[in-house]
Amino acid sequence: MPKMSRLEPRALDSTGTTSANTDSEAQPLPRALTSHAISVTDKGDLVLIIRHQSSGEEGLYRVDTRRIRDASSYFDKLLHPEKFSEGLAVFMAQQKLRSYYAESSLVPWDKLPRIGISDAGQTSKANLFEKYLKDFLRILHGLDISTSRPSTSYFANIAIIADRLEALPVVVAYIKKSNCLQKLDGQPNKIRRAFSQERLRQRLLVGSLLDYPDWIESASERLILGSQQIKDPQGDISHDVDDVMWWDLPGCLEARQCKLGYDSSAQCDSFQLGEMVRFFTRMGTIRMQGLIYDASEAAEPYDGDIQQLLENLRQCPSYQIDQNHAHCGLRVRLLPALTCIQRWIELDAKLCGISWQNDRGTYAWTNHEKVAKWSFLKVPDSTRKRVLTRSCDNSCNSVHQGSRELFTAKERDWTPSDR
Repeated sequence: MPKMSRLEPRALDSTGTTSANTDSEAQPLPRALTSHAISVTDKGDLVLIIRHQSSGEEGLYRVDTRRIRDASSYFDKLLHPEKFSEGLAVFMAQQKLRSYYAESSLVPWDKLPRIGISDAGQTSKANLFEKYLKDFLRILHGLDISTSRPSTSYFANIAIIADRLEALPVVVAYIKKSNCLQKLDGQPNKIRRAFSQERLRQRLLVGSLLDYPDWIESASERLILGSQQIKDPQGDISHDVDDVMWWDLPGCLEARQCKLGYDSSAQCDSFQLGEMVRFFTRMGTIRMQGLIYDASEAAEPYDGDIQQLLENLRQCPSYQIDQNHAHCGLRVRLLPALTCIQRWIELDAKLCGISWQNDRGTYAWTNHEKVAKWSFLKVPDSTRKRVLTRSCDNSCNSVHQGSRELFTAKERDWTPSDR
C-alpha cells in the first residue's frame, strides 16, 4: 500500500506517524490529550488527533467515519482502504472491533483506531482552535453548531478549516440553511462602520469561501476605498498567527487593487497653471521634480482614503482672470471629472459578489488588457445611465467593463459632459 506524498493528505499522530489500533487490547490515550477529548458523536468509530499548525497543541475528536467521508473529499481519500495504507489500517481495526462490540457506541475511546491530522488550515487563536474544530465536525455530522453567539472571526476560521479539509459544500449548505451570516449581519450601521482591517478581511474571506456575496461587496468596498488592502497586518489587531489566511486572501483577491490616475488639463494661461501647482502641492499629492525623474516608471498606487481625496479635490478654488475667462481654470475642468469618478467608484469600487462567484473569468480585471484610451463621452448611453443612477443587477457586466476600462486605461479623456 503506497504512502502519501507531500501533495497528498498528511496523517500524523502525536509521535509523527499514523496510528490505528489493530488488536482488542486497550491502548492508553496520550496523557496530555485526555483533557482535550471531544465526542462529536457517541456512535463514533474513529478518533481524530488534530494539531494546531502554529502552536502544536492537539485535541481528540470521536467521529463517525462514514459521516466525515461523505462530507469531506479529504477524509474520503485519507480513509479509503484501497488508496492509502492509513485508510486500510483504520478499516482493518474497525472490522476487528465489530467482532467484539455490537455497536460503535460501546467501544471505549482507547480501543478506537486513531489517525492524526497535522494541518487543518491557516487558522488563528490556538486557544479557540478546539471550539472551531468541534463545530466544524458537528456540521459534517449534520448537527447544529454548539457556539451560541458566533462571531465573524469564528466563521472565518470555520471556513479556513473547511477549505483545507475539502468540505466547503457541506459547510456552505449549513450556513445558508441556518442563516448564520444574515443574523450576524443584522447589526446597527454605526457598529459596522467601526470594522477594523482585520475584521473586513475576515468578512471578505468568509464571503468568498462560504458563497455570501453581500460580504464580498461590502468588505471589498471598504478595503479598497479605505486603502487598507496593502496595510501591514502588524499595524492592526494583534493576532497569534502571522500567516493566517485572511492576511493573504486566496483566489486572486489580493491582486484586485484600485489605481486611479489624474489628468492635468491644459489651462488658459500660466496663472491657472500656477494655481494648480500651488493647490496640489499644498495637498501633498504632487511635488516639483527635475528632469532626472524617470517618467517611464509606473506610478505608485495612492495609499490614502480615496473618498477623502475626492472631497479634498472638490475644494479647489475658482479663479477668474477677467470677464473673458468665466469658464476657464482648474475647477471648471476638474469637477466634472470628479463627479464621473465618484459615480463609478460608488457603483463598482468593490467586488460584485454575484459576478465574482458566477463569472469570475470575465469579471476579474487581471484577465483583461488595458485599453489605450478611455473617454466618458464614448461610454454607451445604456451604461452611462446605469452609472448615473448607481444601479447594478445580475446583468451588470457592461457596468463592470466600463469601470475596469476607466481605472486601468493608459490615457483618459476628461472632456466635461452634462449628460
